Amino acid sequence: MTPKTTSKFITLLFLILCLGARLQAQFITTWITNDGSITIPTNSVSGTYNYTITWTNLTSAGVGNGIISGRNGNHTITGLTNGNTYSVAITGVFPHFYMNSNSVERSKIRTIAQWGTNAWSSMENSFSGCSNLTYTATDTPNLSGVTNMQNMFSSCALFNGNVGNWNTTSITSMRGMFWGASV
Repeated sequence: MTPKTTSKFITLLFLILCLGARLQAQFITTWITNDGSITIPTNSVSGTYNYTITWTNLTSAGVGNGIISGRNGNHTITGLTNGNTYSVAITGVFPHFYMNSNSVERSKIRTIAQWGTNAWSSMENSFSGCSNLTYTATDTPNLSGVTNMQNMFSSCALFNGNVGNWNTTSITSMRGMFWGASV
């Protein structure tokens, strides 16, 4: 290889590694909307947020895709096609996904596809009431800053995830974590 070719190869390798690291860092879920929108739920009690959302239409490639950054609370993605499946990736500071059982969004979320490298501060009520939620993630969440997992998957009738390798040494409450998760 010539020095110029070697330099290009090293640059390309660096970009591939950086992109791979960025993709692994993402918290990824999938959703099916029934009202043209998806709201990313947060809980200000759990800490400060500063995150980026990237959404991709998996049903109709390229239709309604988008990205927005600098979010510091709930954010509603609008203009989506009803019935289409969307991948939603979150990066940045995002301490608590807070669906809670009262959220109208709970039937839209379909999978946890990847936890990424996000440092969570709480898992209390995170996916509570998400009756259509299944689990396809092969990585594990970073729970080192979490003490509360109360009702995390309560009433998630379809949830079937293997959580046996999660590090829960810092957890002090798992009360109702799988209550009503019949699968």
